[in-house]
Amino acid sequence: MAETADNMTSEDPGALMKRILANRKSIAKAQFDMIASIGQMRSTMSDDDLRSFLVVECGIPRNDLPSIFAFDETLGSFEALLRKRCVPFHVLKALIATDADTRQAALDALADGTEVDIPTVARLRRLTIRNRIGASAYAERGRQRAMTAAASKQSHLRVKALGENVATLLSEIDAFTERFVGEPPCDPNEDVVDRSEACISAVVRLRSNARIVLREFRSVYGEVELPGKGVAGFRTGSHRHKLAAAHESLKRFADGKFAWYDKFSGFAFEDGYLWQTELQDALAYLLPCDPEPDPGSDENTEPTKPLRFLEICAGAGGQAIGLLGAGFEPARLYDMDLNATRTLKRNWSWPVTRKRLEKVSDRDLQQFQGVDLLAGGVECRPFSQAGKQLGASDSRNLFDEAIRYVKVVRPRAFFFENVEGFTDKKFLKYRASVFQRLKALDYRVGLHKLNARDFGLPQSRPRLVLVGVHKDEPGLFSLPKDGITTTMGEALADVIFPHRGLGDVVYDQWAENWLANYGSKVSTTVTSSLYKNKGKMKRRWENELGFAVDPKHVGDGPAPLGSVKDPTTLPYLTVDVARVLQGFPRAWKFEGKADRQFHQIGNAFPPQMSKAVGLAIARALSGRMPNSIDAPPLAPFSESLIGVKGVTPKGSTRFMLNAMTIDDVEELRDSYGTKFPDLSKLMAQAKRDRSARKRNAREYQQSRQSGGQVIETAEAQEPSTP
Repeated sequence: MAETADNMTSEDPGALMKRILANRKSIAKAQFDMIASIGQMRSTMSDDDLRSFLVVECGIPRNDLPSIFAFDETLGSFEALLRKRCVPFHVLKALIATDADTRQAALDALADGTEVDIPTVARLRRLTIRNRIGASAYAERGRQRAMTAAASKQSHLRVKALGENVATLLSEIDAFTERFVGEPPCDPNEDVVDRSEACISAVVRLRSNARIVLREFRSVYGEVELPGKGVAGFRTGSHRHKLAAAHESLKRFADGKFAWYDKFSGFAFEDGYLWQTELQDALAYLLPCDPEPDPGSDENTEPTKPLRFLEICAGAGGQAIGLLGAGFEPARLYDMDLNATRTLKRNWSWPVTRKRLEKVSDRDLQQFQGVDLLAGGVECRPFSQAGKQLGASDSRNLFDEAIRYVKVVRPRAFFFENVEGFTDKKFLKYRASVFQRLKALDYRVGLHKLNARDFGLPQSRPRLVLVGVHKDEPGLFSLPKDGITTTMGEALADVIFPHRGLGDVVYDQWAENWLANYGSKVSTTVTSSLYKNKGKMKRRWENELGFAVDPKHVGDGPAPLGSVKDPTTLPYLTVDVARVLQGFPRAWKFEGKADRQFHQIGNAFPPQMSKAVGLAIARALSGRMPNSIDAPPLAPFSESLIGVKGVTPKGSTRFMLNAMTIDDVEELRDSYGTKFPDLSKLMAQAKRDRSARKRNAREYQQSRQSGGQVIETAEAQEPSTP
């Protein structure tokens, strides 16, 4: 590259100028050809679907699309002139966006040989407006703009002043609750309503001060318009939601609808528990911002609060294992396959439900609204190149169901895994429709290609991940970069040849021959039906990868000592081999017969790939920079905990759950019966914990009674209006 640069600097400037002009002409031709191609595609699908397709798959910026779509109508008749003058795209955008008179003036200038750039278009627009409205009116408009700009500079001061007044109001509310509300009683039937004159006077003062702050809020932000569902209609956690909630909280305090008054109970948006703090928490959004960073904070540390995920088509747990390693905890895992759900329950204490996706109702899904991540390996057979590729018309296609889940659950992010066949040309219109429907739900959507060999697996397994991050989230999803590479020999030597070096000469020669011929290779994709294949795929695995494919031996273990008679014999492709190629932990056990186990493994999304995608999504949700992410060897949890239902190895603390109740222990007994070894000990501990809670409650109640606190019980009175 440096040598090329040296050659170019030694060339004649005239030759370089010709090259620059030729490049400029080529760029202009390419952009006009692209606009023409997009124009032709508009006849094949709706504009909404086409916009989403161009953004996700063609990488065209969304803010360029309005100009591209409007080109034919506004500048199509001048295309020859624009091509001849090699007008760049940013100038085309300016010409399309401006008014007709300015556009015509700019086109006339181009025809006369004048170079037109964005400042030229802006200058022509000012001249056009001046000529249309007159010099005096144009000067008056400039004065108005200057005054508005000067006033806007003071807006941040008004926001800061409002925040300081909100801080004062919150201090008064805290003082009110500390004096008149107190701590929750141990006796749920105890009357805690304070009807004293002092309390009523304090309510009146709070109402008066809240009204002042409310007027100031409206002078800064105006009247916040709520959707039909009220405050809950905004997506929880968005700035619009928080501003609307703060406005509603101020109105509640200004109307005196808090504590025990005006048919409201407590400090929540709905009648409820007196010691909730929803109203105060909503007001905290308006507090002054602290522009100075906390020197004690570490921007690069991961969030301590675990992220939660809901998974569909969970299969045997490959995706869930990886997400657990990336810091996510499962809210629930859904799958329709009996063996797969049994595998999940056997290996880890996850909440698992066996159910078809389409049978899970919207009402059932509403409990997961706002979950951090919705993930799943959406059924790939409708798009697989190994099948008939019926796509959207295939009854097994579940993308429409996945979109329903996104619509109902409204996760902060989602990712769906599928095969490369999904990007085939025949599915272009359907992909565009999928992208458009997801973007209409306010997600930034991307389609990314990954390969298992780039994430520490000895397998070439190309996969697609469709990732969406809600537009209100602070960060960006960045495709995980290539990481560790591993060969079959490094990963499988101890699995296939565990008895090397134990004195069997033929066995050792057999192992060395295989490692020499095939150990440096990476396998092709492990599919769910590979174990019974009889065609080209079987021959490739035998001739190129060194495995004998025979469904009768798919469940075999390693060849024992003395069983190998011919060192050229190929080892069988078994469940154990497939488990390693797919990256499952060695201790992970699969339910069902051997062929059903292989089927589960072949359908899985490798845990290492899932972990890498999960880490990238976690960074997007936390607002961190999309740093380079590779996939280290999988270590999401101790393999000693797999399959033991929360029990650790002997010699350490045996049960891993906290704050167990008697109901918890009885549920364990019903689920695991005699298989759970510590049932009697846990029941005894739960009873001791229950007694301790009762004792603490009695002591607290006695301390309140001895503290001399007087609680009024006279007839309730409404506070007077100030």
